[in-house]
Amino acid sequence: MLNNSASIPKRNEIPEQFKWKLEHIYESNELWEKDFTQVKDLAVKLGDFKDKLGLSADNLLKCMDANAEASRLFEKVYVYAQMRSHEDSANGYYQGLADRTESLAVEVSSASSFIVPELLSIPDDKLITFIKSNEKLAFYKKYIDVIVRTKPHVLSASEEQIMAMSGEMANAPGNIFGMLNNADIKFPTIKDEKGQDVELTKGRFIQMMESTDRRVRKDAFEAMYTTYKKQRNTLAALLNSQVKSESPIYSLTTYRKQYMII
Repeated sequence: MLNNSASIPKRNEIPEQFKWKLEHIYESNELWEKDFTQVKDLAVKLGDFKDKLGLSADNLLKCMDANAEASRLFEKVYVYAQMRSHEDSANGYYQGLADRTESLAVEVSSASSFIVPELLSIPDDKLITFIKSNEKLAFYKKYIDVIVRTKPHVLSASEEQIMAMSGEMANAPGNIFGMLNNADIKFPTIKDEKGQDVELTKGRFIQMMESTDRRVRKDAFEAMYTTYKKQRNTLAALLNSQVKSESPIYSLTTYRKQYMII
């Protein structure tokens, strides 16, 4: 039996024990802003290593350390902003933070895009010597080995940078779908097993589809998919854009095989 209120509760109506404790990541938005700025600074500093990785093992180690630190801190900043935005997808402030992290991801990716092509330009014997001569650099051996295996599929440094800079544009279809699916789309109210009005949600849909009452299952199914059907043109346009955004990496045939739609 379902035990739900007729409408979806507001966030401030939900008991604290059922909420994320994102304060464990950042106690305040000001601390988040501080790390956000630091990530931007680290991305800029990565450029200092461009065209220098093959000069010495020490240069390569410093670049690996800087890239690891930028990536680690970026992930912390990104996760906090995204989870805050997911608490309430209609909250404009946290949607703004999440959007800024999407742009930051492009900055970091673009700033570090030279690393893989430049690393692969170092002769294999020289790279092995670097790793053997520097105990700390050996920590990154697995990471370097994985990159070396991708050599046949890596573009030039300038082409890799272009691909990295296009990341925000390529992510647009997914971001738009997320806002449509999580913030804007509203499902109708149906009656549960007790005859009470219940506003349908994606979470409640699963409960209702497991109901022993066939009428509840039928009403939930039709309410859910009728709502999505009304957005079919928008959803088709988003899918079309997503496929095109991936075309430099995947052919349409590969995409279809991957998702088993042929």
